[in-house]
Amino acid sequence: MGPERTRDVAGAAPRAKKAAVRAGVAAAVLAAIGASALALMPEPLKAVPSAAEGAGTVQLYYEAAFPMPGDQPLERPVSVASLRSRIFVADSVAGVVRVFDERGVPESIVGSGTLVAPTYVACDPQTDRVYVTDRKLGALFWFVPGESELRRLEPRWPRESGAATRSAEATSWAPLGVAAGEDGTVWVTDVSARHRVLALDASGRVAQEIGGPGSHSQVVVALDYPNDVALVGHELWVSDSNHGRVVVFDESGRYLRAMSLGGLVRGLAPIPAASGEVTAVAGVDTLGNDIVLWNVRGEELGRFGEPGTIAGRLQIPNDVAVSADGSRLFVADTGNRRIQVWRVEWESADAPARRLFGSDASNRAPYVGVALVSFASALVLAVVAVSLWRRDRLMDHGGPPDDGTAVLQ
Repeated sequence: MGPERTRDVAGAAPRAKKAAVRAGVAAAVLAAIGASALALMPEPLKAVPSAAEGAGTVQLYYEAAFPMPGDQPLERPVSVASLRSRIFVADSVAGVVRVFDERGVPESIVGSGTLVAPTYVACDPQTDRVYVTDRKLGALFWFVPGESELRRLEPRWPRESGAATRSAEATSWAPLGVAAGEDGTVWVTDVSARHRVLALDASGRVAQEIGGPGSHSQVVVALDYPNDVALVGHELWVSDSNHGRVVVFDESGRYLRAMSLGGLVRGLAPIPAASGEVTAVAGVDTLGNDIVLWNVRGEELGRFGEPGTIAGRLQIPNDVAVSADGSRLFVADTGNRRIQVWRVEWESADAPARRLFGSDASNRAPYVGVALVSFASALVLAVVAVSLWRRDRLMDHGGPPDDGTAVLQ
């Protein structure tokens, strides 16, 4: 072998070795990316079984979460509500209500400097009022979207029969959950001395007490920390949290039934079907870290989610809300400091299960795509690395002849 050939081989060997190492490292990185994509991929989401008596099938599919990367993060989102194209989030640590558009883009902040620990938020589509309770202030406020002014709604108590004034126990006030009725009635859960549900008119006059000693129900129902309240048709659903159940009353306060959850139920929200009629109710099991669905008779239809931090998994969910058209479900994923968005789909009981436009509604396709591309690229780079390494080994032994034949010196 001539001097020039020897120098070429000597210089090519280190270059081949370095290239092989780089290719091997790149292949390992890409393989790690592919493995991470598979590890972070959400579990396939199963449809909820159809409701009885032809009520149809309701299905939930995880879709997205916000705030987006780069937006101001939430500190402790404990409640969520929807009004037309806006989403309202009570952040109990930041002491504000954050307002987002329907895409999860931040719009404004309400309550800064006034609220201390906002707890539950609810919307009245009839008046455009947004109600928010504050646990530390023991107060109920309301505001109109687009305005920054918070107005306080104080309860005005009627006199008790045969008494000049009501007792301090009867008039103590610690509002927690809140819901607005179509007639303007504001329903508030009270966890002060008497754990109960109060009905207030727009001026704050207390028109009714449910679930406590002052209840007009034929059966006095002992509530223990009623967290939230929701109007389902002409019924009042109350999350009786410390009893691990949902208690249902009619609008007059008469006890109807109770559903045991076997967990810690908090936020509740009715889900309207395409016809506008409510045929399902969503709630969150804070201890079970999942979303629970019932039909209007209180029969459990199914559960979604499980503990975790990745897409479609929950950590200490506290509240749930539904868009006006019933197509989206919003979950206050408190432990993960985000709002999750789930798509709601309705089908008739006899219709075959389907997915919109043939898409993967569980959002697994992007993860699979990243994994496949990463693994394929890693394989190519691994082949290149092996080829370069073999070439380097050959160079160390003098290299191959130019024409494939032995060269005699």
